[in-house]
Amino acid sequence: MKKLLGLLAATGLVASTGSAVVACGEDEKTDTTVTTDSIKGKVDALLDGKPSMAVAALQSLLNGDETIVEVATWTVSRDTTIETTANIGFTLAEGYTLVTGDDAEFTVADILTPLDTLVIELDDSDVELDLNGTSTKEFTIANFAELDSIAVAITSGDNAVEISADTTQTDGKFTIVAVAEGDATITVSSDVADVQPVTIDVDVIDSTELFEII
Repeated sequence: MKKLLGLLAATGLVASTGSAVVACGEDEKTDTTVTTDSIKGKVDALLDGKPSMAVAALQSLLNGDETIVEVATWTVSRDTTIETTANIGFTLAEGYTLVTGDDAEFTVADILTPLDTLVIELDDSDVELDLNGTSTKEFTIANFAELDSIAVAITSGDNAVEISADTTQTDGKFTIVAVAEGDATITVSSDVADVQPVTIDVDVIDSTELFEII
């Protein structure tokens, strides 16, 4: 009888141990299936109370956020019907899957700056170049993605500078090179209606002449 009880006790111990292993496995299991609505809810919470912003600024904000761990990268575009609405797309981080039937995109209303208040955002508007020193200057249009086609033109003093590299249609950058002493004005404009052009004033000197005078 004691032998039988011992066998039963041993069997019970094994069963308990097996249950513990199963329970441990269940604790470690996590649900990695997400819905578009759940992602949108987290974005809405992130943007709550924030002022309207440009497309590039919103995309930068989302891609710099570390709280929405389910998403690896974001894309943002302006809705073609309602200009203040953002179309937001996302790719999930490794290990997460989107529930069947959901699309990896959604919209957020009243978050983008209206087009008629957009300005061309240049990193500089008044520069000095030196034929005997720093003779080139690269400019970056921070919000070029918002501005459709960009035009860069020398509107006065074209004997003093040249535009040596103009890639504004791909990355919003252009470079000017000093070629002679004098002043020049460069105008940057956009095809987007109501966006006013901006100008860059350039002063080109030749420091070798200054040293000769001294």
